[in-house]
Amino acid sequence: MFVLAGFAVATVVAISRKAAAGIDGQSSRDRRVILAAWLIGYVIVLVLQAALSDSASAQTLAFIALAGPLILAGIVYIMAAVLGRDLPALGLGCWLVIAGVSCAWQAPAAMLATCALAGGGGFLLIALIEIRRRA
Repeated sequence: MFVLAGFAVATVVAISRKAAAGIDGQSSRDRRVILAAWLIGYVIVLVLQAALSDSASAQTLAFIALAGPLILAGIVYIMAAVLGRDLPALGLGCWLVIAGVSCAWQAPAAMLATCALAGGGGFLLIALIEIRRRA
């Protein structure tokens, strides 16, 4: 799994570098801020999972493992929307945070379903909106 994750990260980095080649200034700084937020946020989520693994309930661990990344993604999308003045990204970020926070009162299996359906559904919806906007 770590090999596949490493391959996915390497692919994203390679594609991102190619897409951002020759772009500098404020866009470059914004991109670095967003990347730093992703990295720091995921490290925090992983540290929380490790720190609470022996002492927390199954529901708490499921919330951190499943809803934590969803909430983090929502917060980063909100930040990116503010930096880039992108209203659809702001809507997606708010939706992801709401979907993630709503998992706090659910059983672990329901959390998984909510995060998958609401989170994935939000990404699919925003993709359709962006396709229509650009057409």
